[in-house]
Amino acid sequence: MRSKQKNLQIKDSESQEGIPGVTYRYGFQKGVSDENGQISLLIDGETWLYLSHLSYSSWTLDPNELAEAANTSVIFRREQLHGLQPVSVISLKMSEEKDKKNTHL
Repeated sequence: MRSKQKNLQIKDSESQEGIPGVTYRYGFQKGVSDENGQISLLIDGETWLYLSHLSYSSWTLDPNELAEAANTSVIFRREQLHGLQPVSVISLKMSEEKDKKNTHL
């Protein structure tokens, strides 16, 4: 099958807004979607598309799903909510004597 260049926009399925900052890998092609969620791929019809975004998690499109998305020029994704565990941050203050020694170096 002959490869063809295709511009795709990755959009939030609820807001219909483009998603900036989606990292993608398609064979040897890789990059990040622009401020409008746009990416450009040389589609070969055989390769899987791997996508990832902090707010949307990681997902893949198989060659058939990518062909469907290429027909509409849009990839939709729903935002994924992540539960995080509490984190404690501990800071230790150096003694004033050590601070004075460090300033004379």
